[in-house]
Amino acid sequence: MNIYEDYSRYISDNHKFIELIKNNVPSVYVLIEDVIVVLDFIVKQHEQYNKVEEDLADFFEPGYRYIISLITEMTIMYQEYFKSDIQLFSKYSSLIVYFFYIDDLKGHLYSFDKLTDDNKKIIDKVQEEIETVLVNNLEPDQNKLIEYEVIIDQLDTDKSYHPVYSIFTMVREELHLY
Repeated sequence: MNIYEDYSRYISDNHKFIELIKNNVPSVYVLIEDVIVVLDFIVKQHEQYNKVEEDLADFFEPGYRYIISLITEMTIMYQEYFKSDIQLFSKYSSLIVYFFYIDDLKGHLYSFDKLTDDNKKIIDKVQEEIETVLVNNLEPDQNKLIEYEVIIDQLDTDKSYHPVYSIFTMVREELHLY
């Protein structure tokens, strides 16, 4: 089995959960939507031509890793934190998005050697705060979301960070996949 078949099987195996998120929590689904659209396009290209353009092939593996990571984490949150209650999952959608966003920012800072010990401590603290609220189903504090925005702005001082999902949005637009 090649990576394209592996991806297709993974999406098929998780189709019900993906549809559940798509239909009930669009603010969270946006994190994976364009990635899935672009990866599906690449798979179809592979199936039709038995090859993929090199510039698209470069997007496939990181996109697939991203999808596996997010869907796995979302599934854990949905099943364990929220006891498979989609309304409860939806209630915490803003915090879920921030959790993934800050994790992606952490990866960005690390890959560009900007993840200082201080930055890591700040990110870890935010992630722990969010996870505590999610795990314990505490009432979300809207002021914390504003605080997280400020922290993100402070950590991305040169404004070079683009979340994975936004990069795939640009690729999707470039490919006219709407």
